[in-house]
Amino acid sequence: FTTEGLTVPTCNLTISGNKTTGKCLVSGWCPVEPEKPKLSQLLGLENITIFFRSSIKYKQFDNTYLSDPVNPIKGRNLWKLNEILGDLTLQQCIKSGCLIQVQIDWSCNFNNGHENCVPKTTFLTSPGGFNYRKIRYYDQNNRLLEKLYGVRFLVSVFGRAGRFSFFEMAIKIGAGLAYFAVATLVVDYFIFMVYRKNNYFISKKYATFARVDDKL
Repeated sequence: FTTEGLTVPTCNLTISGNKTTGKCLVSGWCPVEPEKPKLSQLLGLENITIFFRSSIKYKQFDNTYLSDPVNPIKGRNLWKLNEILGDLTLQQCIKSGCLIQVQIDWSCNFNNGHENCVPKTTFLTSPGGFNYRKIRYYDQNNRLLEKLYGVRFLVSVFGRAGRFSFFEMAIKIGAGLAYFAVATLVVDYFIFMVYRKNNYFISKKYATFARVDDKL
């Protein structure tokens, strides 16, 4: 079995030593797909605009919902195709197709207010092209095979948000002080168990005072 169809046992082969040359019949559709298909180009593709509208919700901040406006804004959610392609040319996309990753970052600082949070969009071109085949069957013996090339977008939306909180700061400071207290106890216990017979350590650790009776 080959990509063109099923090989039938009708071959004209020539065997010369360990090398076999010749041709075999294939049961498949004719003609086979050409290696260099004819491409039809739509004029003005570089000037078409593409609109991406995204949204995100932060459950940790009272289910704050952020979304792009309904109206397109150039440079925020509206771009021309030649701006998205970057280093690629439109001619390359026509020949082999293009695969583009669209990364929309909604990282926000809520100390400045929700309305000031604007997404940042990055376009990354992936190696390799994009194409797919489309078949139309007219009857049992006739079909139309089309190989279509185009631009495929893989969109990912992500983000991180933060906001200053006095309550959280107090908890962190209290936890840090508690760690210092526990660390002091653990170190003292460890030193005492190791050097408990060391008179020098005992003399430095504990101060001994003799009792003096004052006589009036």
